[in-house]
Amino acid sequence: MADADIIILNNNGLKRRERSSGRVQYTVEIESEPLVHSFDPRTIGKVVAEAMAETLRQKVLAITAQASAVTIKMRAAYAKAFAAGSPGAQKRYAGGRIGAMPPHQSDRMFNDSGRLAKSITATPRDDSWTITMAANRLDPVTAGGEDKVQRIYQRLVELVPAFKGGRELLQEDAVQKAVVTSLEAMIVKARATRDQLTAARAQQAINTARALIGALRTVLAG
Repeated sequence: MADADIIILNNNGLKRRERSSGRVQYTVEIESEPLVHSFDPRTIGKVVAEAMAETLRQKVLAITAQASAVTIKMRAAYAKAFAAGSPGAQKRYAGGRIGAMPPHQSDRMFNDSGRLAKSITATPRDDSWTITMAANRLDPVTAGGEDKVQRIYQRLVELVPAFKGGRELLQEDAVQKAVVTSLEAMIVKARATRDQLTAARAQQAINTARALIGALRTVLAG
């Protein structure tokens, strides 16, 4: 990890740093209570990503809108084909890390087999999160084309606005709590200490982080 990603405060001793350019620099850090501030977005984003994924999973499972009669009939046909081992049905309802999940388990939209909800994951990137699901969900081949996938996704967003991301997802309580947790986790005590002054400073930094997320909530609520 690059020097810019990790900053170590109050760590005693002479330290040699060799940068990617080949330049060597010596620095002196004064040891007291080492506090490490990690600014790696992927590290900060992991807890938030997990909260986002779980929020979306629960919202999909909570959809109450009923599937159309045509869709329910199709699900029943897929259920028979799946039980018979049909390659087409297996391709649609099996495979991947979650294995096989038989169709026709519900008459609600987006809850045919439960595969869509169960497969939702969120991955933190440098400045964003990528939401993914099983490859045979929102798949042009099994859905009937790119246009059909777009229409399906538009309907999913109508039922679960949090799929829009941005404010819709950040306003969710679980996601906001995860952001606070991530901000608090940025300040890590490297070892136990009796230095109350240092502890107070660490708490002050955490309080500042909470104030920042409080301001974010105010903006989102507006």
